[in-house]
Amino acid sequence: MLQFVIILKIKRQTGGRNMSIKNIVHSCVNGVSKGNFVCTTATYLDIDSDTRKPIIERTSVSANNDANSLILFGDNASGKSLICNLIEGIVAKEYTARSMSIKNRTSSGVGRAFIFGDEGQQSTGETSIRAVKKALGGAEKEEEPSLIILDEPDLGLSSKYSRAMGRYIAQHIDALKEKGVYLILVSHSAPLIKAFIDESKDAPSTLGLNTDKAIEEWLDDDTEKSVDDLLSLSKIAMRKEMGIDKAFDAARKAKRDNKV
Repeated sequence: MLQFVIILKIKRQTGGRNMSIKNIVHSCVNGVSKGNFVCTTATYLDIDSDTRKPIIERTSVSANNDANSLILFGDNASGKSLICNLIEGIVAKEYTARSMSIKNRTSSGVGRAFIFGDEGQQSTGETSIRAVKKALGGAEKEEEPSLIILDEPDLGLSSKYSRAMGRYIAQHIDALKEKGVYLILVSHSAPLIKAFIDESKDAPSTLGLNTDKAIEEWLDDDTEKSVDDLLSLSKIAMRKEMGIDKAFDAARKAKRDNKV
């Protein structure tokens, strides 16, 4: 099923803006777990077996309707940023979305400089703190509901500061709940996630990618990766990106041919 079809269905069922950000996010999470999006049904060529494997093989989902946050977790190259961008694109059609993503961080231009500052003049950790404060501060100044996406917000911070960052984010997001502000926290950092969960008043919803473990079990998994695993990461990421491009090209062609 094409992504644009999912968007239309969401709007028809709810009257568009009448659907809260939380409900849109939960609908997207449900769609991801069921493979209802082009990117979730895409495949890539596995570097070990030379067979095609799903980019997202399995998911772990836990939904809490009382929470105004979602933790998107998984190992490197598991598809976290991909799914985050998908959800952002859908929510942004109806609401303001503030995204502190790796893509935005590595882009160029005035917008990037305004959010992240000059990383040539400040440490990577300082840049992360600055960006998080701007994202949360912007939501605090507005009365309208909005989506905040924090992708690896503790980049450049030691584990002790990562825990402090997790507590800081949780405190501010809890205070913004009545405004309808919703947070997607994207991370594979155990110190950050654990501190965020411990500090949150309501247990966050969670979506784990390429894992069937609940977040508590995933956080406690101390299985080490080999050097070969490390060095193959870039090749895996590249092949997955190629698989996604191929899937979207096929979907566009099918749309032009009126087959969907």
